[in-house]
Amino acid sequence: MKNHDHAVIDLEPSDYDVVEETIGANAVRNSVIVNGSDRWALLDKGRLEEEQVFENLEYYKHGNIIVEPAEAAAELTPTELVERMETDHAVKTAPRWEDQLRDPARMQSITFIGRSQVGLGPETSKNAFRDRRDSLTEYEAMTRTDGFFRALKTAADSLDMQKQSYNVASMRENLTFIGKKEYEEAAAGIATYWKALLERNPNQQIVAIASVVSQEYGDTANDVKSDQYMLENVLANFTDDELQRYAGRLVTDFAQVTVESADDLRIVLLEDWTISGQQLKDAVETIVEMYPHLASSVEIQLIAANEQRIAQGLNVHHTHGYAATKAAVPVRAYYRAHAGEYGKQSSAHITGAHSSVDFDFEDDLTKMKFEVEREGHRQSLPQPEGIAELPPLTNVVRPYRMPGYTLRNTARLIKANNGVVHA
Repeated sequence: MKNHDHAVIDLEPSDYDVVEETIGANAVRNSVIVNGSDRWALLDKGRLEEEQVFENLEYYKHGNIIVEPAEAAAELTPTELVERMETDHAVKTAPRWEDQLRDPARMQSITFIGRSQVGLGPETSKNAFRDRRDSLTEYEAMTRTDGFFRALKTAADSLDMQKQSYNVASMRENLTFIGKKEYEEAAAGIATYWKALLERNPNQQIVAIASVVSQEYGDTANDVKSDQYMLENVLANFTDDELQRYAGRLVTDFAQVTVESADDLRIVLLEDWTISGQQLKDAVETIVEMYPHLASSVEIQLIAANEQRIAQGLNVHHTHGYAATKAAVPVRAYYRAHAGEYGKQSSAHITGAHSSVDFDFEDDLTKMKFEVEREGHRQSLPQPEGIAELPPLTNVVRPYRMPGYTLRNTARLIKANNGVVHA
């Protein structure tokens, strides 16, 4: 509310709890809700935006989550982290690209396919491109990629291509980049959340499902998938003693499920992010078809996701017998991604140092690059400088597809669950 001391909201009396929860979620601690015969009067001693009350009310009426993560630089206690993951379904807002560019300490090596004019998707790991592999530090790759953004916008401006200029500027401003630092923090945060669940409920079992989501074209049975890589990074935050303590309760196989109540079970599908959501939908539907009595235990945990995905969950359809059911599977993400209005598939531009994303990032940069080059050629102008090749944060070679990579931490968990004592 802008210039009023209170707002009067016309609601049914049955909406009382919803409004009260909405106010609480927006940290309006000095508000009072007064019961009227046919309306509720919301007395706000602060300056609550009336529109926000209605917006949040609609979220709650549709069973959605109010997503209010902490700021990117916030230092949270384990208790605060767990509370945000549980209640807000997101812990932090992703850091801004502009801020990340000020961090020269990002010395992790990134391998990518150089001299590329198109996005190669999962093909970056294939032998056909091995001779074009190049490496930079994460900071160097970020700096060069930012230079590509700026050069592409300059070229679009010089050709009076307003749409392309706006879109590349929007992508740069709202890019959600998950570097090594962000990935490791998120993996550690998810591990903290799992430990809290296991400590809080002695009957709790967590089934961490991997290798069922990230099937890419051309994958073989021996190729490590991105969900396996994420599980590996989460488990890196468990000591051998902790894995022994949670043996039988943190598992990776449905055959190891022993709890009888779905309330004591979390079936966790891990991924770094989801763009269209189709692979996760397929995985959930497969699990529910096989274990319909455990449907309410399934949830998705991501490194990053846009606000809509976190708030609404992932809508899936599953069939049991002759009955088809539509349900929203809960989605939790460590980072809430920045909204990207040019992101057609996911309403965000997300990519990472461990894996470049095709939709809403790599493919869009390729498309804008070709549009600008084609217009320059049409106007008989020289090739625009700085955009001849795609930047280093595209066509990244996944580290889990590199020779010698092993799932060491997953093996530790399997040994603990088999009762093997580590030397």
